Amino acid sequence: MTNASASVCPFAVGGKITDRKSFIGRRDEIELIISHMQSDRASLSIVGDRRIGKSSLIYHIAQTYEDRVINVDQFVVIYLSLQQANCRNRESFYQAIAAELLKLPKVQVRHELADPLRVLPSDEITFESILQAWQAAKVLPVVCLDDFEELLDRTDSFDKNFYDYLRSLITSQKLMLVIASRKPLIVYSRQKKLTSDFFNVFTNKRLTEFKDDEAKDLVRLPHADHPALGEEKRTLALQWGDHHPCLLQIAAWCLWEAKKLDHSHEWAKRQFEERKLGIPRRQSPLKWTLQSVIRLGSFGQAIGDNIDDWGNFVKGMFILLLIVAMGTGAANWQQVKGWFDNTAQEIKQNFK
Repeated sequence: MTNASASVCPFAVGGKITDRKSFIGRRDEIELIISHMQSDRASLSIVGDRRIGKSSLIYHIAQTYEDRVINVDQFVVIYLSLQQANCRNRESFYQAIAAELLKLPKVQVRHELADPLRVLPSDEITFESILQAWQAAKVLPVVCLDDFEELLDRTDSFDKNFYDYLRSLITSQKLMLVIASRKPLIVYSRQKKLTSDFFNVFTNKRLTEFKDDEAKDLVRLPHADHPALGEEKRTLALQWGDHHPCLLQIAAWCLWEAKKLDHSHEWAKRQFEERKLGIPRRQSPLKWTLQSVIRLGSFGQAIGDNIDDWGNFVKGMFILLLIVAMGTGAANWQQVKGWFDNTAQEIKQNFK
């Protein structure tokens, strides 16, 4: 049943999801991160295209880890956007982490965790002294770092020695990192000519588009029993968004706005087409191949004199493939002429 009285739109069209009730899906990824925290404490790299949901995922981990881990007193998880923190050098980076840790009530009530943080670290020595105190208290700080490219773009401050130092903290289990980036970290290390082994210690997890059930859960927000959109609008949102989490949010938001303003579906579609510009899509090879075949077939049929019958469709496809073969050097004109002479008449007879 649709909740027709809903006055607050449950769909988000910009930035990360900060309302934990509105976060949908990513069960496998969440399970992987929590599993690493509780077992080997190995750092992870969450990789994915822009607007695929990396920020929302690691923010959600910081929000909900206490509900997920068994030995909750052994972990403190924070989210830190390196873009918002404006970390221009090592000192500001260490201080940003310390400040975020100290904000947490569960840290403030434990003097063995809070006291070392009250003097903000200025270098590696003071930062490591904090982590040593936490390790003595048997608490692991887990830092979810967003916008990691901010550090990689400042190689003058964040050089090989900096990354070697971070690696030593990771391998000694004084610190665990969950890093969100658009490319695997090893790719950045090659591009920036950073040879530190830091870039080799991460377990990589690529974030892709939603599964079917995740996409359906999203368009049923705020609750499966009381969705903000009716069945017809949910179907449209799924068609327009096509499993991409950001596009699904935009599609659902546009349809919700159309409902609120008493506008048509056509109005909502125009709004969607405008808002979706600039959002990258990474299609699966199978999906890309199927779409290419469909487009190729349509083009081949057009070549076949635009007549809606299989004979002209196949003739058009045949001509198109011959053109491709000649263009790529796979065949010359004499071969093409021979193929055409031997098969054109047979194709015409078979598909009259």
